[in-house]
Parts: sequence; C-alpha cells; structure tokens
Amino acid sequence: MKKINIVLFVLFLIFLTVSGVSAAEKMNKSEIKTVDNYIAVFDFEVTTGDKGISRPLTDSVIYEFSRSDKYEVIDRGNMNKILGEQKFQMSGCVAQECKVEAGQILGVGKIVNGSVGLVGKTYYLMLQLIDVKTGRVDLVAEDTCKCEVDELIDSTKRLAKKLLGEKESSLIARDAVLFEERFNSNEKGWFIVNDKEKRFEIVNGKYILESKKGGSWISTRKIPIDQTSDFRIDMNVEKMSGTDDYGYGLVWGMRDLKTYYQFVITGKRYFIHESIDSNSVTRIFGRPEKAVNKSDAKNRLTLRKSGTTLEFYINSQLVAETPFMPFFGDWLGCVVYSGNQSITVGFDDIVVSQR
Repeated sequence: MKKINIVLFVLFLIFLTVSGVSAAEKMNKSEIKTVDNYIAVFDFEVTTGDKGISRPLTDSVIYEFSRSDKYEVIDRGNMNKILGEQKFQMSGCVAQECKVEAGQILGVGKIVNGSVGLVGKTYYLMLQLIDVKTGRVDLVAEDTCKCEVDELIDSTKRLAKKLLGEKESSLIARDAVLFEERFNSNEKGWFIVNDKEKRFEIVNGKYILESKKGGSWISTRKIPIDQTSDFRIDMNVEKMSGTDDYGYGLVWGMRDLKTYYQFVITGKRYFIHESIDSNSVTRIFGRPEKAVNKSDAKNRLTLRKSGTTLEFYINSQLVAETPFMPFFGDWLGCVVYSGNQSITVGFDDIVVSQR
C-alpha cells in the first residue's frame, strides 16, 4: 500500500512539474515583445521542382522590402542566430503557426511567407503578409507565370510590391520582348569566322566565341532600347574550355569597339562591371562572387533597369546595383577576353525585353 502511495505521489509531482513548465512556456510567449515595423521574410516553400530556387526568390522579396520605408527587415544571419540561441528549428517548419511562433521569438511585428508550385508548365506563386500578434493573414498576393524558372524573380518582385501597397496597374504590366535569340539558326546575321586568332560559330543552339591566342573579341547586334523605361537583358554563358583567369559575358550600350559597357564573370567566380569609353576603362565593380557557378558550369546573367537603378543578377541572385548610366550606342551582344591565353565560351538564350 505504501509503495502505491509513493508511486502516486511521484506521478503527482511529475504532473505539477510538467504543468508548471507548460504554463511558464505559455507565459513567456505571451510576454514576448514585438516591434510593429520590423519584419522577417522566411524562405519560399517550393512544393515541386527545383528546391534550389527558394533562396533567390526569397532574396528578391527581401530586397524589395528593404527598399521600402515601411519596414525594417531582419537579415537572415540575425534570424538564424536568434532562433539558434532559442534552439528553435526552422527545418520542417512549414505550417503558418510554426512561422508565427518563430516571428514571436524574433520579436517582429510581421512575417512574410511565400510558396511556389508548378502545375503543368505554369508556376503558381503566393506571398502572405502575416501579423505575428494575431496570427492572421493581413494580405495575400498571387501570381502565375508560364515562363522559365529564372523569370520567377519578376513575379516575386511584383508580389512583394503588392504587399507593400503599390498600385495593381503597375504590377500586372508585362514586359514586351524586343529581341530573342536561341541560336537555332543564324537568321539574325551574327558574325561567323574561323581563322588563326578566333572562331565565331553557331553549333547545337549555342553561339561559340573562341579566342585562340588571347585578346578581346566581341560580337553584337543593333537592338534599340528605350532608356527612359525599364528594361531587362538575359543571357546564358558557359565556358567550354580554356583559361579561368579571364572574362566572358554581356556587352551593351555599345557605340563602337572602343566604347561600351560590359558585365562579365570568370571561371574563378569573379564578377566585373566596367565602362569603356574610347578605350579608357573604368572598373565599377570587380570582386569575388559566390553566385557564379565555377569553371565550366553554365551561368545566367541578367541586367535590369528599374527606375533610375541598374541591377545585376547572376543565376537569379541580385549581386550589385548602380545608378543607371545612358548608353553610348544601341549595340548589344557577347564578349570574351583572355590576355594571351585561349578560351572558348558558348552563349545562348539571349532575351531583351522592355517594360
């Protein structure tokens, strides 16, 4: 009988202890202070397809909210540090309630929750602005995009701007394609040559530029762009052989071979933006960049004018921005340069669009 009483007493103590811990946890959560204009943007939930697109899509939303005066965005490093200190695991935290709880720990007033899925060949995107105190969804923005995966950045930017209160009419505007080149033929008349110094050739859907003995080689087409409006230039580049030490990529705003802008990368994951005016080179950016796929891997370069800002993307990640500078001329195309070493680069999927 005594043994039974002792067991019951121990169970009663355990019940009191567990109840006390649960009550303390609830009390602590209710006492967490939040700051209304602070916001946390959580990584996109990708329900199908390439999970790797989550980070660049999230970064584009963070960028739009960071540019707004409405909110202060908690950067990803601080988020991970705070949640880590509280031993809160974001892995597997996909439910709205879980993310609201994370928002409470972070002390933010709002959180942004996004998702993207693929139905057939159409992407469906949703972005939610959620109040941390009430757990309610304040605003929802949705978009569909029958497009290449790298074009989803435009959709996420539109959704973020909608949550920030931008007029719907400006969000639903679509870009008009001014120029598109898949290199299935040479109907657009790109320069073709093969001599001791260089080779320009269209092979298997790629425009090949080979510098056999070094030097700088450029091939362009005249593509007039309205500089007073927003525009976008996309290009795939792939180093196929040769040195990693020199650059390849996009030239635009060219007047002649001595005057143009260039946006190039190297096989050693370096990013360079330069203005060349009458052979006088001004380096605007030149630094290592983790967004660059190393060596022989394919990279997607995107140049985008947004208002008075020129934005540079590598593999859908925003890597730099600078005030927009007027063009020298209307020529746009491909560049490789390699000192005195050989390099072969393939270019494809060049698209120029205008808002």
